[in-house]
Amino acid sequence: MSNSTAQTPKQRPSQARTPQRTTVRRQTAHLEGRRDGKPLIFGWGKHLTRAEKSRIQTIAAYGFGGLVIVSLIGVFVFAIIQQNVLIPNSAIVTINGVSVSQDTYRKTLAYKAQDEWNTLQKNIATYNDQGQKIANGDNSQELTDAQNALVSQLQSQTQQYKQAGITQDTMDLLVNDQLIQHGAQKIIEQHPEAEKALTVTQADIDKRLDEFKKAFPKGQTYADFLSKNSMTDGDVKAAIALQLRQQIMQNYLASQYTSPARQVHARQIETNDKASAQAALDKIRKDQLTATDANWNDLAKTTSVDPNSKDAGGDMGWIAEGSNDAGLELWLFDPNRKVGDLSDPIGSAGGAYSVIQFLGAEQKSIDDSQLQGLKDNALNHWLSGQRVATFNKISTPDADAMQASRNLPKTPDLNAQLPDFQLPAQVPSNP
Repeated sequence: MSNSTAQTPKQRPSQARTPQRTTVRRQTAHLEGRRDGKPLIFGWGKHLTRAEKSRIQTIAAYGFGGLVIVSLIGVFVFAIIQQNVLIPNSAIVTINGVSVSQDTYRKTLAYKAQDEWNTLQKNIATYNDQGQKIANGDNSQELTDAQNALVSQLQSQTQQYKQAGITQDTMDLLVNDQLIQHGAQKIIEQHPEAEKALTVTQADIDKRLDEFKKAFPKGQTYADFLSKNSMTDGDVKAAIALQLRQQIMQNYLASQYTSPARQVHARQIETNDKASAQAALDKIRKDQLTATDANWNDLAKTTSVDPNSKDAGGDMGWIAEGSNDAGLELWLFDPNRKVGDLSDPIGSAGGAYSVIQFLGAEQKSIDDSQLQGLKDNALNHWLSGQRVATFNKISTPDADAMQASRNLPKTPDLNAQLPDFQLPAQVPSNP
């Protein structure tokens, strides 16, 4: 079969196709997915979509809110810590590098105020009992004399029992205690046998604590005192130890005064300030004034402000330890002092400055009256010297903290209204 005769395949008639309708769905672009090219913060964030920005803003809002809440909690917690930890433990005064905390001051003040209050109330009760007896006709001289003495004591106590006085007395007690502890340590190092006399025992503390508990006025209790002032037995014992250390130091120092005793002879140029004292010293050194030089007379008369010695060439006479200014005595009674020694300007306990020349030392008698006076004032005299001694460093107490309400006792009331105590009528003399 040739290709010419080959039949071509029959084509099927084309079927008419129904046109198909194509549905074009237009999808609206969500705005959240678009990038608007606007920065989110500080020029950053142009590449982010609105949805991403929204998420970031939401997270930031929650984060900021959380930060605010955490900050508020932090401030609250810090306030609690500050009031209950930081402030109570902050120094109210520093003595030779030892800090006394506000909390120690607060507890010592509460104990001291209560101790004074107990004594005051006991004396008031006695005063009332005596007054009742007198009102009932007991006009004995013995009773009248007893009440006269008690009234004088009560008048003094009521004057002292004021907030300003008690707070200052408490600060003095704390400063003095550090000086006493430091001084006792020095004494023991030089005289080991003094350790027993200068040591407060637990038995002494317990005895005083027992006395303190029993002294509370009717209607007041030791337990209530502790509770209201947030104190413990240990706090009270610590405050008691301060008082006992003062007492035993007074006893020890008083025992050191005997007769006869080493007395020193000296002369001085006393001035109102350190610069004037230094000028006097420079003149003495320049003119080479000696112990017998009459020029001391002229210098004392023209320069010294001490009325007791200026007209005598500055001669201070013979001085028994404890009878002169304690600041000057620290130099005068140095065991290594030699005749002719000349001091640098020395600050006195009275606030003046002196240049002193040591003229000699001898054993001399002290009369009984003067000796007893020296014994009675032993601790106060010693402390006045320690406070001006250059080897002791005492900071200025925080006056605001001393009067702050958080440091004042809840009981007793430091501003309580007390009666006005008057002397009883004089007993008529017998005809």
